[in-house]
Amino acid sequence: MPCIYCLRVGDEYFYYGSTTTTMERRLIKHKKSYYENRGRKLYQKIREIGGWRNVKVKIIRTLPDDTTADIVREAEQELVGGVIHNSYCLNMRNARKIKPIPVPEHI
Repeated sequence: MPCIYCLRVGDEYFYYGSTTTTMERRLIKHKKSYYENRGRKLYQKIREIGGWRNVKVKIIRTLPDDTTADIVREAEQELVGGVIHNSYCLNMRNARKIKPIPVPEHI
């Protein structure tokens, strides 16, 4: 189920994200990225606080199953846009926009 979520990293830091699948699948991707993207601020902070056992996941908002990825990103951006400059926010950028898929013209 699509949702907007917050990762609470330790007592102070947070990260907002979204998924169009399940939270379990999204966490699997985060944990894989934890090892592959060592330079990202989110994963550096998770290492600093002792790993994933010190991260809490909170679903902020669930969305209908048929919600498009663009709508999910817009909902995420509503949260990220207001906190991206907060020193405890671990988001490195605004929610990504997904490029529309071109529709072929029929002759």
